[in-house]
Amino acid sequence: MNQLLSQVSRVTKALLFLGIALIAYDYICQAAKIYIFWESGVIGWFLLLLGSISLLLNRIDNKNNVKGNAVIEKILVFGLVFILIIKVIIFGAFASSDAFEVASSYVKTNSQIKREVGRVSGVILFSEGEINTSSNPKGEQGQGVLTLVAKGDNKYKLFEVHLIKRYDMTSWQVVEAMPIE
Repeated sequence: MNQLLSQVSRVTKALLFLGIALIAYDYICQAAKIYIFWESGVIGWFLLLLGSISLLLNRIDNKNNVKGNAVIEKILVFGLVFILIIKVIIFGAFASSDAFEVASSYVKTNSQIKREVGRVSGVILFSEGEINTSSNPKGEQGQGVLTLVAKGDNKYKLFEVHLIKRYDMTSWQVVEAMPIE
């Protein structure tokens, strides 16, 4: 184990440690209802993925130095980089979508949500969720479900927001926003 750790760069160790620490912090915050930095879990998973890629790259370098075979590590790096790129693209697409904008506005202005969490100062996309759309000459229609965190003055709370868009509608409409306990 010490030999493995001595071969790993400081950056890799930092990425892995910080990723694990942020994920642990996220779980502790949600369980203990600590309302600071709930984004830590999302960031932690990305850092852990980057740290894993860096760890594999360190192993490739070490195997190349001793003329070893690193095919498996190279395949794993390719797979993890592919997953990282897809996750970033999907997360970015959801965070910049019209559906997210409508859901975010709804969470910020809904009176029932305000009673539960206080004045909503921010909304975070907690996970990608699901949005299905189809288009034809009449226009676009679709349905979606997004998991959002309402950051209120009193507390933070997860909500599952269901949306719909029909051909005759110009924008998405929130059907319901259910709290996730």
